[in-house]
Amino acid sequence: MRQLKKVNLGSGRDYLEGWINVDIDPHAKVDVVADLSSTFPFKDDTIDEVKASDILEHFTKEDGVKFLTECHRVLRHGGKIFIRTHDLQAITRKFSGDPLVMTHFIYGDTSDTGVFGAHKYAYTEDSLRFVLKKTGFEIESYRLDETNHVVAAVKKPIKKKNLKIAIIQQTPDIGGAETYMHSLVEKFLKKDNQIYLVTNLDRYVKLFSDRVVIDIVPYNLDFNGDWRGLIKSTFILPMAIIYYLRLLNRYRKEGVDVLLASNFSDKLLVTFLSLFYHLPIVWIEYGRLGAIFKRNFLIPKILYRLFKNIPKEVIVPSKNTQQSLIVDARVSLAKLRVIPCGTEIQSKKIKKSKLSAEFKDNFVIGNISRMTREKGQQVIINAAPLIIKKVPNAKFLLVGDGPDRDYFQSLINTLGLKEYFILPGFVEDTNEYYSLMDIFIFPTIWELEGFGVVAIEAMMREIPVIASNFGPIPEIIDDCRTGLLFKPGDSEDLSQKVIKLADDSKLRTTLAGNALNKAREEYAIDKISEKVLEVLNDATL
Repeated sequence: MRQLKKVNLGSGRDYLEGWINVDIDPHAKVDVVADLSSTFPFKDDTIDEVKASDILEHFTKEDGVKFLTECHRVLRHGGKIFIRTHDLQAITRKFSGDPLVMTHFIYGDTSDTGVFGAHKYAYTEDSLRFVLKKTGFEIESYRLDETNHVVAAVKKPIKKKNLKIAIIQQTPDIGGAETYMHSLVEKFLKKDNQIYLVTNLDRYVKLFSDRVVIDIVPYNLDFNGDWRGLIKSTFILPMAIIYYLRLLNRYRKEGVDVLLASNFSDKLLVTFLSLFYHLPIVWIEYGRLGAIFKRNFLIPKILYRLFKNIPKEVIVPSKNTQQSLIVDARVSLAKLRVIPCGTEIQSKKIKKSKLSAEFKDNFVIGNISRMTREKGQQVIINAAPLIIKKVPNAKFLLVGDGPDRDYFQSLINTLGLKEYFILPGFVEDTNEYYSLMDIFIFPTIWELEGFGVVAIEAMMREIPVIASNFGPIPEIIDDCRTGLLFKPGDSEDLSQKVIKLADDSKLRTTLAGNALNKAREEYAIDKISEKVLEVLNDATL
């Protein structure tokens, strides 16, 4: 009969006869010295049993997943893992009268082993069950022993599942959020996931592959807008409910795995209705919600707080938004996942546009955004006279469309700047316009600003960026390292920053190079889409 091959991980002084005892401390009595936060020194499918007593708490949450994934790798099919790890609630209950002992149990003992003895994370029963299921284990037994979770689990095969993802995205126009979602969808499709899209904008639909199943919503709810939108939405709500009930029923029949929603009003309605069809939902929340919550007799705030516990997780692109959801919306920190927006890595410099001859002798200052005052193009226009005095060959390129385009054109005319500005309107392919720019300006003053996709697009194209020191922007632009920040809405401060860069080509090159490195490391859409896909997969468990 074959002798079982058993491994005692993180054995420390707990040496077990008949087991392979493994620890990072070479001074402990061990058979193998190894750092268990990295790849285990065992081959795939070679171990029958793994003992992991009082070790899981010594890893961060992320490293804990890696540790369990390694345990799954080395175990044979049907092999078992035995886990003991502490329970903070049980520790708190037991030692509430002795805070020093409670602190010792929670944070660990570093007197002998130093940093290796420190505790970095803790699990509830639910979170421990979840992470074991996620890493391919099926729990055979669970009990709470004094202050510890004690679990026995069996290795099961991990079957890669291609998801059916339904995306709910109502939108007034195509902006950064819409561009980002389109990029995510393209990456999801490449991983052989099936995508359903629900939107209200015909122009947006044209961006998507014919592999995407598209439904056009005939209603546009707007509970978070002005009072007119509230009244209109109240009247059409019954029709919208019927529409979404039918849609969700169809999704259930077609085997949709998870919903992903971002628009405020439709998101809340679909979230409530998803309960009746047992469809898990994940939210993407781009911007801060404080201003929205003050509108329409606090109805948006009340509705949001009613439904905030239903989504499995809430993806936010910045710490700025995360803080708002915790404070303003009272969303549990445990539900929040900070995943920045992403864009494609530019493998080489973009070919010069066919328009480049037209700008041959100009210093081109550009912006690509929705044409609304909240996006701040008027700040660029008002700064232009000051800039032109010092940079007479300056040319301003404002790309995009929106409700305030006529206002911006009128302001340009009033200031006598018509010969300096070009407004080409909405363009589907912005690459040739980026290729013309010497500086990119992101002057947003929007209180709901969620991220700033165009800023990272410019960074990815090695264009120096000047942006508002506002909302989430300082998380993207490190002032004087990956770009320059100016006072929000301050045209004079903006003009000084533009003139500074126009006069210093070396600084432009340094900032643009640093920005490119940061963009490739932190905002590459391939990495970002993998993180979002992981959240969607987790929501189905």
